[in-house]
Amino acid sequence: MMFLARCLVLRLHSFTTYAVRTVSICPVQSALVSRANTLHFTRVTSKSHVLVRRYCQDSAKPEKQKVEFVLLINTDDKVLGTKTKDEAILFAKKHDYHLVKLEDDKHAEAKKRKTYKVMTTQQMIEYEEKLAKAAAGTSAPGTAKQRTVKHVIATSKITENDLNTKLKSIAKWLEKKCEIRVGITGGPDSTKQLEAIYTKFETFLAGEARFLQKRISNGVLKFVIMPPSEKKSSQKPDSSGKQVQEE
Repeated sequence: MMFLARCLVLRLHSFTTYAVRTVSICPVQSALVSRANTLHFTRVTSKSHVLVRRYCQDSAKPEKQKVEFVLLINTDDKVLGTKTKDEAILFAKKHDYHLVKLEDDKHAEAKKRKTYKVMTTQQMIEYEEKLAKAAAGTSAPGTAKQRTVKHVIATSKITENDLNTKLKSIAKWLEKKCEIRVGITGGPDSTKQLEAIYTKFETFLAGEARFLQKRISNGVLKFVIMPPSEKKSSQKPDSSGKQVQEE
C-alpha cells in the first residue's frame, strides 16, 4: 500500500510540473504569433494604400487635346463653314491652295473664332501686298514714293524659254523703275529647284537690280526685285564723263 501511494504521488507531481510548463509556454507562443500577425497586417495595409494610390493615378483619364475650330472661306469669298484647323489644312493641300489667316476680316463669325481663307499664289501675293501697304501707310504716311508694282508668278516646272521671256520683261520693267514681286510655287521637296531658279534670276539681272526679302516657305519662293539704288545709278554717268574729259 505504501508503495502504491508513493507511485501515485510521483505521477501527480510529474503531471503538475508538465501542466505548469505548457501553461507558461502558451502565452509566449501567442505573443509571438500576435506580433507576427500585427507586422503582417501593417505591411499589407501600407502596401494596399500604395497600390490603391498607384491604381488611381494610372486609371486617371488623359487630358483631351483642345481642338481649334476656324471659319474657312473659299477662293471666291464663299464661306465653307466651321471646320477644325486640321481639316482646313487638308482641304488646302487637296486643292493645291495656300491657307492664309485673315487679319482684316469683318465677317460676323470672325469675332468667335479665327478666320482662314484658301488662296491661290496670286491671291496670296496680292493679300500680302495689301497688308504691306496698310502697314506702310500707318507707319509713315506720304513719305515713301509709290512705285508701280508688277507681279511675276510661275511654277518650279517652268521651261527655259518661258523663264527667259519673263526675265526680259522684268528687265524692261526695271528700266521704268518698277517694283517686281516674284512668286515661284513648288512642292515640299522642291527647295533645290527653287534655289536654282533664284540663281538664274540673279545671274540674268546682275548689276541691274536689287534682290530683297527672299524666303522659301511651304514650297513657295518669294522675293522682290527693285531697281538699283539712285546712288549707284548716278555714279555710272559720272564715271563715264570723267573718262571723256581725260580723253
